[in-house]
This record gives sequence, C-alpha cells and structure tokens, in this order.
Amino acid sequence: MLRDSDLVGMVGAWQAPEAVAALGLVTFEIPLELPALEISQAWHPRHDADAAHAWLRATVRRVFLDSGRS
Repeated sequence: MLRDSDLVGMVGAWQAPEAVAALGLVTFEIPLELPALEISQAWHPRHDADAAHAWLRATVRRVFLDSGRS
C-alpha cells in the first residue's frame, strides 16, 4: 500500500531492511520523540492448554525479546 501511494508509514528498527529495500521504500529517523510502544499478547483462556497456540505465543515473544524488546 505504501509503495503505490504518497502515504507515510512507520517501520520498526527490528524489521527486515531487506524487505524495505525490496519494495523500493526509503527510511529515515522520526524527527520527534515518541513514547515507548507497549506490545502485548492476549488470548482466550481455552487456548491456554493448546500446544500449537502455546508454541505460537512463545515464538512471537522470542522474536520481540531477541530484537531488544521486552
């Protein structure tokens, strides 16, 4: 959507710069201070014991922890 418009989007520093380059986009630092963005997960309690759902939650958590987010 961004590539084919005059819109501006935000891409986190942890996201793949290869994807940005492949789309022909240009990145630059945001010229103002922004508050920290809290990222969390939520799910219905019936999925607590679901092994596939637990794997997905753990994988998402690990991606963010590995990228310097908590």
